[in-house]
Amino acid sequence: MHPIFSRALSSPLQANVLVALCDCTRFMQRARGRSSAELFADLNAFYLMTDDAVDAAGGLVVKFMGDAALIVFPED
Repeated sequence: MHPIFSRALSSPLQANVLVALCDCTRFMQRARGRSSAELFADLNAFYLMTDDAVDAAGGLVVKFMGDAALIVFPED
């Protein structure tokens, strides 16, 4: 993880970052007719895969929003 993301903030921090969004393609189509447990498993797998990939690339997942993620990467 990039140092800019690795510390707790006690005051505001200004930094140049790349902001990215991603989501699951055709999630609503695939969700039709599936149980809540199946959807939970799918989203959990998406969250884990996304978090691992973003962390490996030096970024940070700010938050997940259903089938989407808000991600930031350091400028460098």
